[in-house]
Amino acid sequence: MHEIISFLKDAVTRGPTPGIVGCYIVRGGSIYARNQAMQAGVAMASEVEFSVPADEFDAALGRMKEVQSLTVDNDSITIKAGRLKATIKCDTDEPPPLPNMPSEWLACPAGLTAALSLARPFLGERGWSQGIRLMDGHVTALSNPSGIDISVEGLKLEPALITEDVAAFLITQGNPDEYHASEDALMFRWANGRWLRAQLLTDKMPDVERLFAAAGDETPVAITPEWRQAYEDAAALSDGTVKLTKDGLHSLKGASSSVVEILTDVPNDHVSFWATKIFDPIVACAQSWNPAAHPSAALFKGHNLRGVVMGKRS
Repeated sequence: MHEIISFLKDAVTRGPTPGIVGCYIVRGGSIYARNQAMQAGVAMASEVEFSVPADEFDAALGRMKEVQSLTVDNDSITIKAGRLKATIKCDTDEPPPLPNMPSEWLACPAGLTAALSLARPFLGERGWSQGIRLMDGHVTALSNPSGIDISVEGLKLEPALITEDVAAFLITQGNPDEYHASEDALMFRWANGRWLRAQLLTDKMPDVERLFAAAGDETPVAITPEWRQAYEDAAALSDGTVKLTKDGLHSLKGASSSVVEILTDVPNDHVSFWATKIFDPIVACAQSWNPAAHPSAALFKGHNLRGVVMGKRS
């Protein structure tokens, strides 16, 4: 039971009065949960159907190492483990239905959740920028200060925007084995019978190819382990902004100023500024970049990925 709830807990609706969608629902040979972004379920045989409030069930289960028995009687569920027995009143409202399972599925590319992990730090806060786009061979995230496009061989989709919550769920659960696309949702399935239905955002991402074309194709500055360490030192000693010059990385923090001496292949008079919150995930994944493009968008590249980042004016 602990493994099942661990899978479902992020798919249930939380809040002060969530009602039936704040429950783990057992019916139709499954136990499932639903919120605005997704619906997830696990095959589970049961002779009775019930909907148990998730918060109360989680609290009881959290004090139990292993559930010894689970019984349903008079619209209540009782779970027992050792000396602890908890009885929880069930919700009797009509639950949301199970989704129709597709008859055909596609094999899910092995690199999907790894790509989602790379894309997640590049999400924005409004409209289409809040979603990660999955489409033929690509996983893409884009916001005003930065964006990333990751190649995922074998992904076959019309453009589909999933929410950060869905991406986080998939990353936590591990790469699905199969997927299926419909007009308004993506479904994922694991070999152990677990499934996820992800509601798609209705917004559309703008023309990514035009953005990358404007940034050019050259990334002459290698992000070596030495350069990466220099940046991390400068970022740790900064107030959130790092200044780049040809001979070093400069930072200010309160009453202190620091410089990490390291040569960077930029013009002798180059000066640019980079917000560490934006630049940290780029340093983590990129192998080369073009800081000389500042103040225009700077291109970066890595293994099976490319991206753009905007610097600061000061």
